[in-house]
Amino acid sequence: MNYLKLKTIMKGLKGTDEELAATLNIKNVSYSQNIKVSDIKKYLIVTGKILAIKASTDPAALITVEALDAFDEFVMSDPSNVTALKAQLDGLINASILNTTDKTILLSLGDSFISLSDQAGLGLVRAGDVQFARGLI
Repeated sequence: MNYLKLKTIMKGLKGTDEELAATLNIKNVSYSQNIKVSDIKKYLIVTGKILAIKASTDPAALITVEALDAFDEFVMSDPSNVTALKAQLDGLINASILNTTDKTILLSLGDSFISLSDQAGLGLVRAGDVQFARGLI
């Protein structure tokens, strides 16, 4: 445990050792994770939308089929990937293959949450860790 780093992230937080440990371990910090193409395919299959995409001659559908075969995942920490994915989904909406709810659901596959302690690379923080970090100068 890096207690100096722990003390730094504890700055400004109030509570008992147990309360601070619990606060630091709650997974409430949002971040973007990569979206696996297999998860996108699963959604499209379960909702029956994959058939409409594969049967369509719309350019957005044709590009989607190629993209689903070419990539393993979409890196959501790269703004250009996010922009491209949103544009692709908008193309499928304009082609009446997907709707805005589908777009929201598919983009949410990249949403995740981590704890403050995980974000700082500390892992699980226990009350004893908080107590020790508080004692540091």
